Amino acid sequence: MSNNEKADTSKNDSRGVAEIEADIARHRAELGQTVDELSARFDVKKQAKAQVENARQAVQDASTSAADQAKSVVHSVEDQAKGFQARAKQASPRELAAMLAPAAIAVAGVAVVITLVRRPWR
Repeated sequence: MSNNEKADTSKNDSRGVAEIEADIARHRAELGQTVDELSARFDVKKQAKAQVENARQAVQDASTSAADQAKSVVHSVEDQAKGFQARAKQASPRELAAMLAPAAIAVAGVAVVITLVRRPWR
């Protein structure tokens, strides 16, 4: 072999070594990533903490939603009560009795049910 041939061979060898080293580094990185993913999958404490956090967030979201709905209902009832109060101020006694009759019937019904439930059966 001539000196030129030896130089070409050493360049090919060094390029091959560089490629091999690059492949090894890439495979190490991939394996490290795989090991990290597997560790995360089998870390029971970490998974439990994540589930607790998810549950806490769900409860917080639900409570916020329920509070918003409750506020909406309260405002609606307040508006209805104000409207009823305005109508009651302008109503005649007969109209007022007609407006209150359903509530009086409901109260009487509840009283009858409570009496029947508490009454000892013989």
